[in-house]
Amino acid sequence: MVEPMTGAGSHTSAARHPVMRWVDRHKYALAALYVPVFLIWFMALEARPPGGEWVAYNPLDDLIPFREEFILAYAAWFPYLLGFVWWILARPKGRTEFPRAATLLITGMTVCMVIYTFWPNTQLLRPNPYPRDNVFTDIVKALQGFDTPTNVCPSLHVYTSLVVNHCIQRSPQLRGRTWLRAGSWVLLVLIASSTVFLKQHSVVDVFWAVVLFVALVWASRLVYRSVEKHRSRTP
Repeated sequence: MVEPMTGAGSHTSAARHPVMRWVDRHKYALAALYVPVFLIWFMALEARPPGGEWVAYNPLDDLIPFREEFILAYAAWFPYLLGFVWWILARPKGRTEFPRAATLLITGMTVCMVIYTFWPNTQLLRPNPYPRDNVFTDIVKALQGFDTPTNVCPSLHVYTSLVVNHCIQRSPQLRGRTWLRAGSWVLLVLIASSTVFLKQHSVVDVFWAVVLFVALVWASRLVYRSVEKHRSRTP
């Protein structure tokens, strides 16, 4: 007795590996492949022998005191960024922000890495000795013990926070969440401030992170308008 043949397409789909079926349903998650590329690239630069770096400094840096309590705001960057990514991946409606977020994050982080690679930079602002001895200072010491003061301009901490806040403010799904949008602005200001109060960055690094963000947002809008204009003219 001959078994009835099923469609080739359904047979192929059934035989596909579960991982491939998941990828088919979640193509947006392929952007996560950038993460190991970024981490390997960044760690390679961190391990680069020091010497010949441009020093980021502005006289305003001398007016900003070292305040170890800002380690709380600095650490808030991790749940801020990861929480935003989780919201995009976990909620189908949140994925409307995915193209904007992925474009700005991947493009901006790559630009920063290219700058670090071909224009090595550093900062010499970290206190020695630290002015106070407390639990917050101990955490800052631990952080600065493995986080070198190189690859600082533009500030990735500030740039990525700007992108997250930008996407939150523009998300149609969050327009009614006034408290969340206001909280995002507060977090952005605190995180950016923490980078200079902890002497992780110069104000120069923050300034160029803002410039990079504004430039890429402007460029992405130009590209989007150009694409939309082309589509409208296509029969």
